[in-house]
Amino acid sequence: MELVNEKGNREVWIGGEELKRQIALGEITSLDDITAEFKNILKEVIQTATQEELTSHLGYDRHQESNNSNARNRYNEKTINSKYGQFDVSIPRDRDSSFEPQLVKKRGIYILQLLGRVTGKS
Repeated sequence: MELVNEKGNREVWIGGEELKRQIALGEITSLDDITAEFKNILKEVIQTATQEELTSHLGYDRHQESNNSNARNRYNEKTINSKYGQFDVSIPRDRDSSFEPQLVKKRGIYILQLLGRVTGKS
C-alpha cells in the first residue's frame, strides 16, 4: 500500500495480506527485508499515536473547527534508535509549544523497546 505522509512524501507500507503475498512470491527473502518492513510498521504506529496524543491535547480532531487558539503547527523530525535499527519519524507540534508527547518525549535520545515503552535522556 502506498501512503502519502503529512509532508506529501510517498511511503510504502504493506499490511498483513500483502506481506503474506510478497513472502509467497519470494519478494521478501531475508531477515533484513522483514526488519525493514517492521521498522515501517513501527514508524506508522508511532506517528499515529503521537497524532492522537496531540488531538487529545488540543481537544479537537484534525480539520475540525475550534475556538481553541492553539492549533497544529507542522512536524519535528526525530530519529528513533531501536533494536531493529534507526528510523525517522515526524512528530506533530502545536503552535504554542505546550504539547509534550508522552510516547516520544521532547529533547531526548530514544531506544524503542519492542513490547515496552520509549525511554530517553533529557
